[in-house]
Amino acid sequence: MIEKLQSHYGFTRTPFGRSLPPGMLHRHGAHAEALARIGWCITERALGVITGEVGADTDSHSPFAGLLVGQPTLRRRIKLGTFAALDQRITLRYAMNGMTTQETGSYINHHQKLAGRSDTLFSDDALALIHQVSHGLPPAVNNLAIQALVAAYASNKAIVDESSARAAIAEPTAE
Repeated sequence: MIEKLQSHYGFTRTPFGRSLPPGMLHRHGAHAEALARIGWCITERALGVITGEVGADTDSHSPFAGLLVGQPTLRRRIKLGTFAALDQRITLRYAMNGMTTQETGSYINHHQKLAGRSDTLFSDDALALIHQVSHGLPPAVNNLAIQALVAAYASNKAIVDESSARAAIAEPTAE
């Protein structure tokens, strides 16, 4: 099925995969802010904490070193009395959010281009719906985008429209 999907859309690789080299990762606002804060921590030899919802820190793996990076539960656990000494030594904190609507569109376009497709493939309505449901979190965007591509392919559509995105959202997810 993947080969047929790739052939149908003219992709040279599977889009929305997780195995991208760091140089191919999509950069968005929260990511840039986190990197700036990491740079500051490294320069100042400071301890920092960067958290974000599941799937908000990177596309494939975390490039961060010497930092506590995790989900919001990390922030809450550090606040527990057990970690008071650690909490007092943290000089910088930042909580990452998901991408904005525009960043989600840029992210999807970025992955399309990496897969060999640079023209419009997702309608604006489809992009907006994928963003709304995914909250701009890259893994959720990836899952919805690939499901929407499959739905559009199954309906023999040239582009992913809102109805294809709705079909992707209605698709049950594995648990």
